[in-house]
Amino acid sequence: MINTYYVFTSGAMTALVTHEYRVMTEDMVNVFITSNCNSFTSEKKFAKDLTVAALKNKLELITGASALSMTISVFDKKDNKVCVLADADALLGSFPVRYVCCMYVLMCCGRSRRTSNCAFL
Repeated sequence: MINTYYVFTSGAMTALVTHEYRVMTEDMVNVFITSNCNSFTSEKKFAKDLTVAALKNKLELITGASALSMTISVFDKKDNKVCVLADADALLGSFPVRYVCCMYVLMCCGRSRRTSNCAFL
């Protein structure tokens, strides 16, 4: 990604500074998926350039939860909540998702307060 900053002076636009940013992490993330919709855990790999909306569509096939009513929480290896994947247009790689983590899919109509159950990682 290249960011260019512009300065406006007297109606003229001048390029001031150009920066290039590179992601220096793995392109894929390995996750364990649990849900309040089923009792099993599934292991999958997803590309970090996948949007949250596209991820929800993929998780819909795995968990049985509707993508529209889905909330995805990310947990680390010690079962501590890291973040919630809330912005549908954001890329998976823009969240602090590590190579091995757990995603807990909660169906919004459910009242579960359960954690991810991924402490076994």
